[in-house]
Amino acid sequence: MCLFSEYAQQKIEIWRNEYNSFRLHSSLGGLTPDEFERQAKNKEREKVRNGVFNLDDHYYASSGGILLPSGHYTDMFR
Repeated sequence: MCLFSEYAQQKIEIWRNEYNSFRLHSSLGGLTPDEFERQAKNKEREKVRNGVFNLDDHYYASSGGILLPSGHYTDMFR
């Protein structure tokens, strides 16, 4: 029984690696889960610089005009 368990664990690990690293997923825009995760992390890093969150035009537009961009604030991201 122990040999079967080790064999099964090895097969599952091979499948998991192939599924996440090589198989393209249409629900992720044709990326692998690993690529999708890497892109998401890079996007998050781009939004924060020196501990300050970069607010884009979409953020201000979705506020309905209540919030307006500050020149001083946007200069920090140039």
